[in-house]
Amino acid sequence: MKINGILVSCAALALIGCQGGSATLTTSSGTLDAGQAKNDAAVKTPTPPPAPASVPDELKSDAYHYYGLANENPMKVKISGPREASGTQQFHLKSVEGGKATFEMERTGALADQFGTETVSLEKDGIYTIASTQVNGALHNIELPANLPVGATWKNSDTLKQTNGETIEQNVAFKVVGPEEVTTEAGKQQALLITASGTMKLGSQTFRMNSRMWYVKDRGLVKSVFNMVNGKDPKAKPQVITIQETK
Repeated sequence: MKINGILVSCAALALIGCQGGSATLTTSSGTLDAGQAKNDAAVKTPTPPPAPASVPDELKSDAYHYYGLANENPMKVKISGPREASGTQQFHLKSVEGGKATFEMERTGALADQFGTETVSLEKDGIYTIASTQVNGALHNIELPANLPVGATWKNSDTLKQTNGETIEQNVAFKVVGPEEVTTEAGKQQALLITASGTMKLGSQTFRMNSRMWYVKDRGLVKSVFNMVNGKDPKAKPQVITIQETK
């Protein structure tokens, strides 16, 4: 649901206890001494799987918290505008290696049809979209820089080729405005407001775009409002697309 990202999981152990020095255990192959049975069981016990991957503390930046990578619960999301859709989205930690943590954004319902699935990389300097089911080829598009002080700015300029054959060219500047209360269909929350403005070219059409995005710490992006105007017609009414968390 982000213009710059798309446009981007016990082994059970059986314990055998033996009581008394002369106890026996009957098996399909005969009668064994209890002590021997215990030793055999120990030999056959499978090795426990390694502990699940976890995000190192040094990667838990502002971006990690506000992007919602720590949120393990699915979020219900609704899109309103020229096309309406709803579904859920949820991050899954896939791997941690080489000083980076990789997450997959899984979506369901019509939301999945609209935005597909994305893979993001949490790195020391920020979060990047590195793959999308809607874009061909490798990606490394910044979503959020690691640190998000008020007034921070960054840009995203690139050309993406979609799987449907069309291209998206974007030249967008982002800015951290600061804390702000946001209201969604799920209720009111304290959020960090980030704005974006610039141009986008979708196929043969060019648009002027501006947006407001509200990120809630340790929850993620709960609301986005996009305004897109046909670049060839300054009098054209903007297309407004709202994406928000719902109950």
